[in-house]
Amino acid sequence: DGEQAFLRRFVVSDPAIWSAVASFRANYYEKIGGIRTPTLIVWGMDDALFPVEGAAHLKENVPDSELHILDGAGHCPNESHPRVVLELIEGFLGRRGQAQP
Repeated sequence: DGEQAFLRRFVVSDPAIWSAVASFRANYYEKIGGIRTPTLIVWGMDDALFPVEGAAHLKENVPDSELHILDGAGHCPNESHPRVVLELIEGFLGRRGQAQP
């Protein structure tokens, strides 16, 4: 898979990138409890940057959130599974009375 090959080649071997990712994780873990907007969480099961455990943390700490984990998807499920992601977005908005005709 192209995304996984990219991550292995460029991201995994660069300590500066992992330092930035660790910093981001620490910051977002502290701030997500303040989210009060209905939130759709779409996560790739095979995300190499942000493991799926992060999705569980979001679901547990963001009120009124909905979590969908996509098998076979990496860090960008909207690119690898665009139709599925679109259906999830449309369903999420529709359940909240926000769907477009």
